[in-house]
Amino acid sequence: MDSKAFEQLTIGTSASGFTTATVRPANSFPMLQALVTVNAGQIRVRFDGTAPTASVGHLFTAGNSFTVTYPDLINTSMISANSTNAQVAVTYQRGA
Repeated sequence: MDSKAFEQLTIGTSASGFTTATVRPANSFPMLQALVTVNAGQIRVRFDGTAPTASVGHLFTAGNSFTVTYPDLINTSMISANSTNAQVAVTYQRGA
């Protein structure tokens, strides 16, 4: 059972979250935290289960990183802060 997983996500103009199959893999324990780095563009993020908009939410720009812990992993939603897709890299980990 791998304790880490990695994925790159394209964040567009519709709010989206982390990949469910990665956060909660079948026949395994859920991931406990994620390190997110914005590789390109700008994103807005909300951690409360409400979709952000291009002008509402925490703003992160290229080069910024943040950590999300469980159960917020399932409530996190991201959107591009402008009309250009953004790219994020995510490393998940099961335990500290």
